[in-house]
Amino acid sequence: MATDVFDAQGKSAAIDEKGELVCTVPFPSKPIGFWNDKNNLRYLDSYFDHFPGLWRHGDWIKITPRGGAVIYGQSDATINRHGIRMGTA
Repeated sequence: MATDVFDAQGKSAAIDEKGELVCTVPFPSKPIGFWNDKNNLRYLDSYFDHFPGLWRHGDWIKITPRGGAVIYGQSDATINRHGIRMGTA
């Protein structure tokens, strides 16, 4: 998958810098919407509101100098279904 780590300004983060996991191109298993979501409003708000046009996965991540990844958990503290608050980050 084409992914990147974005800082708060929507720019690619430096190696070893924690940021938002984003998918920069569509991917085969990407949901295309939520049931009973007229006009895809909840779906778009859940994944595309933060960085318009890019899928924000909702997890903190950093890429290590060796090319590995460390995933820290939810960045938005929200399970996207109906906005139920969970809070791991």
